[in-house]
Amino acid sequence: MKLKQLQNNESELSIRLLKSSPVGPILFAASSDGLIALSIITEDDLRLFDERTADPGSARIADEAISQMKDYFDGKLEKFTVPVDLKDVTDFQRDVLLETKEIPFGEVFTYGEVAARIKRPRAARAVGGALASNPIGIIIPCHRVVAQDGQLHGFSSPHGILTKAMLLEIEGVRIENGAVQWTAD
Repeated sequence: MKLKQLQNNESELSIRLLKSSPVGPILFAASSDGLIALSIITEDDLRLFDERTADPGSARIADEAISQMKDYFDGKLEKFTVPVDLKDVTDFQRDVLLETKEIPFGEVFTYGEVAARIKRPRAARAVGGALASNPIGIIIPCHRVVAQDGQLHGFSSPHGILTKAMLLEIEGVRIENGAVQWTAD
């Protein structure tokens, strides 16, 4: 869900804001089924949103997402357990996002590896497209997906690839010259 849609959305979503984090302000939107959006926003965007509670279930999910995010940034959490609500994505996007959600903390997969894991080995480029519209970044860790040569490509946040690199470095992945430095197994 795009920021403009969230701003104008009067539906059953609870909105919470993490006003300060290592990657900037973060907006969380939750339905009673799970987190529906997580977006790194700018300081200007922050002024456009007020926290709101639609119902106790969605509020609990949004609050839990913020708690887990704080723990992640504090180095206390490696796997998010907050439920996600992916009802507004296509079947292909859902497959890609759910597979990406399983990439372990501190590891990276290539777009091709994600494509192979969803049994669509020739769909690496389409995987990139699905991840470009990931509605729940960080929790569905699209920052852990890189090009075959380790290069960091696109990341939908105010600081783009710099944010992707920062998230990977938080997880202990070494980045040099815009690329993951692979370690020998």
